[in-house]
Amino acid sequence: MSAPGDDTSQHATGDALSADVTQELADLYARVDAEVAGHAPRCEMSGRCCDFPRNEHRLYATGLETRYAQERAGLVVPEADSGLCPWHVDGLCQLRDGRPLGCRLYFCDPDWADTMPRVYERAHAEILALHQRHDIAYSYGSFVHTVREGVDAAQRGGLGPAAGPNGGQA
Repeated sequence: MSAPGDDTSQHATGDALSADVTQELADLYARVDAEVAGHAPRCEMSGRCCDFPRNEHRLYATGLETRYAQERAGLVVPEADSGLCPWHVDGLCQLRDGRPLGCRLYFCDPDWADTMPRVYERAHAEILALHQRHDIAYSYGSFVHTVREGVDAAQRGGLGPAAGPNGGQA
């Protein structure tokens, strides 16, 4: 993982999250983590969930979740191979506290596959409500792409990439 002063790090830009927003999202993540723990899906600690190109996965997150992750990382985004999460190092997540909802809910356990979408949809609705309560522009797109572009939200007036139709990336 790159250190904050390394030339290989990208620094995130955009407005900082307020303490209230940060706490509300942290509380939501804690509830999700507790619910997941209650179901006890199997984790093989293989890192396959984070190797998106190899497993033909794509992780999506809101601009709010992306900014939260960046702030948890000290606004430093390490360089990474194309398509890989920059915090996936040596097969393990280096940003457990700041990881977005999709990371918290994805497991290789086939017994979890039926429950996961319901938990995701409910928690994502809470994240959308958090955007609305705090008048934060909503965006939803590829987490890896958004992190890599540095979330230059200050220029766009929101958190994350510009929203396209239906809240998707433009």
